[in-house]
Amino acid sequence: LFRARGFPELQRKVKDLIISQRWDEWLTNNSGNVLDGKENAACNIQVHVTTSKSKLMHTKAIEERVKETIGQIITNATTDNTIESDSSASCCIRLMVRIDRDVVQLSLDSSQTPLHRRGYRLKPHKAPLREDLAYALLMAGGLMPCWNLQPHFLTGDDSLGPEKQKQKMTLFDPFCGSGTIAIEGASLQMGLPPGRFRPPPLEGTAFSNTSLWEEMKSKALSVSRKDSLQVAAGDIDQKALDAAKSNARKAGVDECIDFVKGSFVLHPLLKDSKGENASRSVLIVANPPYGKRLSLSSPYKTAHSNIYRKLAKAISSISTSSRKIDYAIIGKDMRIMRESGMPLDVAFSTKQGGLNVAVMIGSLSPKQS
Repeated sequence: LFRARGFPELQRKVKDLIISQRWDEWLTNNSGNVLDGKENAACNIQVHVTTSKSKLMHTKAIEERVKETIGQIITNATTDNTIESDSSASCCIRLMVRIDRDVVQLSLDSSQTPLHRRGYRLKPHKAPLREDLAYALLMAGGLMPCWNLQPHFLTGDDSLGPEKQKQKMTLFDPFCGSGTIAIEGASLQMGLPPGRFRPPPLEGTAFSNTSLWEEMKSKALSVSRKDSLQVAAGDIDQKALDAAKSNARKAGVDECIDFVKGSFVLHPLLKDSKGENASRSVLIVANPPYGKRLSLSSPYKTAHSNIYRKLAKAISSISTSSRKIDYAIIGKDMRIMRESGMPLDVAFSTKQGGLNVAVMIGSLSPKQS
């Protein structure tokens, strides 16, 4: 952190920081060569600037000054190590420059894409739920990871302990869309690491350790399992189901999810209240249409309310004297959600797609059924 109220001061202090912290020693590409050359350094280091309530307000000009300074210093410090200036294979490093009330903070972005992107959702459908929000929604509903969350080097245990939380339950997503909830639920219980499709963090710097990253992924994948959890998902849109199936294949969980086209009230799971799985507990996790996905005209509230009433009726229909039903639902209007008649409590609130949303949870125990 340092203060800067003008471009000369900014460049001087960035230069001092680069020299004192020896950026030339950790700004490397995949081959281990130091990023060199003024043009090359500026091209391989992306500078992202945000500024608030400061004298320095022009983000593009700040970006240019920081790139120029980095290019000058790295060139002078690494004249013996060069890479091709037109090399497109070298890693791109993202430097974050945040200026708030004239205080400048420089930091490295650990990855080029937001961390909530798992890497499997190549075919998103309309208004997809963020992967990390789907994960939180599942945990709010009571679905817990089957692995030990402590790093192996802290516990000294190579086993992730998949038998510690063996749960006999069925996960049901009645509005699956791109399949995010179903995929996250299957992955979570199988013990598949969320970042298994992501590249190593801090690629392009000396801090990146590809071999360790691959070793950690291999250990986690070696103890994954396919038992204990049944996953059912449905949607009325065939295009949504096609996208969901494609995403599930990419995630490696397509064999664990039963996708069915049609209204959720006609789903086979709701007809099996007396079948062989009648004693199996059910977790319903849903992301019903809301907000911009439904018309904001007068029929909006009626259509929205009907969805929750139908869902409440469906939940009651699969209740038995020996089966527990848990549910977690995300929506925009808590009042309409409560009008459905389902017992609901607020788990947490957040933003999704620019809208304020709330996650509501509840359960029907066998005694209430």
